Amino acid sequence: MDQVKEYLAVAIKHGFWIGSSIVLIGALTVWYLSTSDLNDKTESQIRKIEGDVQKVSQYRNELPTQPNDLSHQWMNEKIDIRKEEVLQAWQNVFDAQRDILTWPTKLKDDFLIEFKYVKDPETGIVDRNKLKLPFEKYEPFPPSSDPDQVNPDLLRRYEQYIGETLPSYAEIAGATWTADFSKRTGGMADSYGMDEMMMMGGGASRQAKRSITGAVEEPVVIWSTSSQEAVLKDLFPWRGVKEYPSELDVYYSQENLWILRQLLQIVAAVNSGAQQSFEAEIREIKKLSIGKSVTFNQGSISDPGSRVTAGFGGMGMDDMEGYGDMDMYEMDSMESGGSGGVDSEGSDPGDSRYVNTANEPIDASTLRSAFSSNDPGQVAIAVAKRVPVMLHLQMNQQSVARLLAACGSAPLMVDVRQVRVIPKGGSAGGGGGGAYGDMMGMEDEMMGDMGMGGMGMGMGMGGMGGGATIGAPEEYPMDMEVEIYGLIYFYNPPSEESLGIDKVKDDVSIDESAEVIDDLPGPTGTEPATTAEPPTATPPAATPPTATPPATTPPAATPPAATPPAATPPAATPPAATPPAATPPAATPPATTPPTAMAIPAALP
Repeated sequence: MDQVKEYLAVAIKHGFWIGSSIVLIGALTVWYLSTSDLNDKTESQIRKIEGDVQKVSQYRNELPTQPNDLSHQWMNEKIDIRKEEVLQAWQNVFDAQRDILTWPTKLKDDFLIEFKYVKDPETGIVDRNKLKLPFEKYEPFPPSSDPDQVNPDLLRRYEQYIGETLPSYAEIAGATWTADFSKRTGGMADSYGMDEMMMMGGGASRQAKRSITGAVEEPVVIWSTSSQEAVLKDLFPWRGVKEYPSELDVYYSQENLWILRQLLQIVAAVNSGAQQSFEAEIREIKKLSIGKSVTFNQGSISDPGSRVTAGFGGMGMDDMEGYGDMDMYEMDSMESGGSGGVDSEGSDPGDSRYVNTANEPIDASTLRSAFSSNDPGQVAIAVAKRVPVMLHLQMNQQSVARLLAACGSAPLMVDVRQVRVIPKGGSAGGGGGGAYGDMMGMEDEMMGDMGMGGMGMGMGMGGMGGGATIGAPEEYPMDMEVEIYGLIYFYNPPSEESLGIDKVKDDVSIDESAEVIDDLPGPTGTEPATTAEPPTATPPAATPPTATPPATTPPAATPPAATPPAATPPAATPPAATPPAATPPAATPPATTPPTAMAIPAALP
């Protein structure tokens, strides 16, 4: 008992430390037990997550072999919906175009049976509900060796039809057809005629004929014989070379006639029923190009008012010394890249006629393969053939927007890709027609400098009015030359197989050619910043002159403003507008200012 009391006395004496030790030991025990359990749970969760990650990776690797049937079903339903929408839109544009691209009934039924409708090769039965579209699918190259396949009389009949219908086409635009379809052009005298040579001088204009009532008897739109000859060479390269056109020549010629009719209808739409030349917005058709003679070359930005000297395929004046004896027909032939602009007998007339989505020419074999291969990478060609076109016009620059609207709203729509507004004193340097404009400019200069002494006259060819027209006011000061580059689409019959949906894979690139289209060229680092500033500074300077006429009227209102003393501060603002008003007194500078302002759009590619 005494020993217990001793122990209790010691415990009571050291009870604090004994209790603290017991608490410490208990706390350590609890900490150890809790942390060991937490570590076990953490490791268990990590193993569980890693297992789930492995399962996801395994399922992901097995997806190609074990697809999700439900998601694939929904995806196939969406694909079917999109496919029906595409086919319906395709059918709509094809039906609308089918009513436009009609063969002339005056060629008679036997011609239409041969060229318009599909004929069963085995039975020879003609299906009048099925058109030969695209005709490359039914007309092979080289053509069949069967001499009795096409009656030559049908081919000659079509050639005669073209010569008879071209004058009516010119009347659509209010022009007069003067070129001879049956004759191949020769020298400059044949191409131009005396009246047009009189117009090639330094600004001389042809004297308009007037009736007894005083009304001017002249076409609403000028379309020179030389330009019409270039159109004939461009649209009908077989003319004057072959005895009669081949089957493919007939098809491509008819396509060209459809396009030519649409382009002339666009000119007529812009002029909107003008009866006289002065009422027209488009006054002259400089050149029309279709197919392989049109190229989409990038333009170059030049200083406002500078004369463009590029021309004839990039050749300068020094390079042209060896071409002095060539006539205009041969010069224009070089521009088309061929000998006389005529395809050789062994070449397919469809080569380089159409372009892909990057505006690059394609050969006829690629075109035909796209119709039969059902390759999704060539679906753009299988849906529609793209024909490049170019219009070079002299027109009122204020109606360029109306011209673009007419191109977009035409039944056979022109998809405009480039617009070039050529400043006065410049020349067309773009592809597919630039050389023609440059050569015309060269002839203007040569004929303007050449004296008429050989003709028994004492004045230069420029003038009938070289000296007489110096200082004379310009007849149409707002007119400029405008070039439109675009595409016309010939849609093929809708076909689900042509879309090649079943052949679409991950590595298939649809319209891959469109990826090579470059952005618009920007200013190079080598050009000084000062050269870019004047063009930007000039348009603001060009805008005040337009606002100056209103600024000239306030000065008339300034005297009343000068009477009140408080009105003197507002009177101080007109002097700021007066410097621009100093430019209008010279009536000629405003005429030269617009071309400077239009030099920037002229340089667009």
